[in-house]
Amino acid sequence: ERLVNFAVVVPDIETAFQLFPLRGWTIVTLQGDVLTGDGMLHGGADTGAGTSSVLERRNQVHALEAELVALSKHVEERQERREALAAELEECGVRLAQAREEKHAVGLNLAGFKTQSQQLERQLAETQRKLQSMEGEQSGAQGRFSEAVQRLESLEEEVNAALGRIGEQQERRQELQGGMEALRAREAEAQAELGEMKVRVATEKQRHASLMAQREPMEARLRELGDLIEQREVDIEGYRSRVVALLAESAEIETSLEGLRGRVGESERVLSGLLSERAAVAALVEEETTQVRVRRSELSGVVEKRSRLEVHLNQWEMKASIVEEHIRKRYQIEVSEFKKDLYELKVAYRDAIKRQRGGGAEFDASVQAPTQGEGEDGSSVDAEAYEMDWNRIDALVREIDQRLDAMGPVNMEAIEEFAELEQRHVFLQQQHQDLLNAKAELLEVIAKINNTTRELFGETFEKIRINFQEMFTELFGGGKANLILTDPSDPLESGIEIIAKPPGKQLQSITLLSGGEKTMTAVSLLFSIYMVKPSPFCVLDEMDAPLDESNINRFIKILDRFVGQSQFVVISHNKKTIARADALYGVTMEEHGVSRLVGVKFTRRDESRSSADVVGTGNPEHVPSVAEAFGKSPNLHSEEKSEETA
Repeated sequence: ERLVNFAVVVPDIETAFQLFPLRGWTIVTLQGDVLTGDGMLHGGADTGAGTSSVLERRNQVHALEAELVALSKHVEERQERREALAAELEECGVRLAQAREEKHAVGLNLAGFKTQSQQLERQLAETQRKLQSMEGEQSGAQGRFSEAVQRLESLEEEVNAALGRIGEQQERRQELQGGMEALRAREAEAQAELGEMKVRVATEKQRHASLMAQREPMEARLRELGDLIEQREVDIEGYRSRVVALLAESAEIETSLEGLRGRVGESERVLSGLLSERAAVAALVEEETTQVRVRRSELSGVVEKRSRLEVHLNQWEMKASIVEEHIRKRYQIEVSEFKKDLYELKVAYRDAIKRQRGGGAEFDASVQAPTQGEGEDGSSVDAEAYEMDWNRIDALVREIDQRLDAMGPVNMEAIEEFAELEQRHVFLQQQHQDLLNAKAELLEVIAKINNTTRELFGETFEKIRINFQEMFTELFGGGKANLILTDPSDPLESGIEIIAKPPGKQLQSITLLSGGEKTMTAVSLLFSIYMVKPSPFCVLDEMDAPLDESNINRFIKILDRFVGQSQFVVISHNKKTIARADALYGVTMEEHGVSRLVGVKFTRRDESRSSADVVGTGNPEHVPSVAEAFGKSPNLHSEEKSEETA
């Protein structure tokens, strides 16, 4: 009694019903059905084929969970083995990649050494050529130096001869002092000749001094050439030693390369073996993966079955909780505290049957008064004497519930609530009608706006299209162009296709034109829109960059036409465009790292002509450079007095 808490295990439900009069005992069948001492039956398993009790299902769930754990361990072991094999395979791949990288690096080093050797050979040849040219230059300088020395010696001899002649003349003068008067003229001639000789001597001395001055830099140059020749010889020796060392190193590299080639062949053999092992491992992994997939499918079936059982269990628990909540709210009774009274149930059932049959003596034969003594709690009532129709009892309970629901609680404020709700209903109807009227008015306004917009868009589009055709023909000197709506049925949401045909080309889309043709087409479209509705100002950012000289002239001519109604700010590097501007602004850097804004305003000598007639009023024949203009204009917005100054 203490061990199993007043419970009795029986083989089947029939035996449990036979032992039911054991009050206070709980009867449990081998199928998992539980019959409490109060007459409540839990479980209710069917006896049909293919069914099982809750305990059997629970045992199956436990067995499947154990099998699932075993399968998980098996899968983990296989996964670990697979990861180990993959790691080994990856390590082999890394080793192979390292071997290939070493081979590639050795090849690159060899190629680098060969390239360096060729470069050194070229440098050696170039050095030899330079040495030969320096030797030729040295020989030429020595020849010029020897010629200068010889010329200097000849000049010294001439000076000595002239000095000797001067001495002879002086001796002759001393001898002919007596005939000085007769020889005065000859003396004057001699003095003149002496002056000329002095001049020649001074000239020769100056030439000698200049030759001596030239001799020093020639000697310094010769010394420099000698030093350079020595340095080049040292470099040649160094290059030769480097060539020898590089050749030796190249031989060593060839030897190591042969060894590496042998290692590469061995690595390739090892790789082939590893690849065969990898194929075997891959086959084994594929087999294990197939088994794991089968096990997973079985496991998913078991898990799905378990989930369905849990869902059913949750549904029944939810239904039980809903019933308990319904009883708690409706009858203010806790199911756990409810005391079962079968006697009172039978009496109430008998009274209900009597009321249904008119209260006569006739009543259901299945409901008889108990032959044994009836206590107030029904403890002494024989259970077998009261066989009841539970379906009929359920119908009576539903009927009573419907009658109670039909009665409902008495609402004393129902009339006032009805009046308030009726008033609110009338107010909401008025609001609804107002919203419908406002919606109709808005739809009418939208339709009117759409119609007006379509008309205005159609008129404006047609004007722009005509202007575009004329402007395109003027800019290109011929050709055809057109604007086409991609969806004429809905112009407000339609795209616009630009068709352009320059002279000598087929009609095509603007995307197939060259850069200059696209620019001129864009200029045509821009000024076509300006002709319909001009803008106060317009900024053109290097629009003339892809244009040639003839197109630049056409572009400037179009700007001249529209400058009277709009202000144009043009960013340009073209001289012709700059020459036609009224003002020039830019940035200059007088000091390194310090920039400054500068500007030049062009004016004309003929002040009677308005500067608004053209974009630039400067002289087109004289276009100042930006540096010149900025250098002459230190202050922003400065104005010069003439074109030449600007």
